[in-house]
Amino acid sequence: MEGKQSYWLNYSLLEHIFSTEIFQVGVCCLI
Repeated sequence: MEGKQSYWLNYSLLEHIFSTEIFQVGVCCLI
């Protein structure tokens, strides 16, 4: 159970970083 929770936490963090990266690229394209 703990291993699965750790995996979910890592996936959530990765998804957050990925979405932030796309957001930054989008802002750069607008500028």
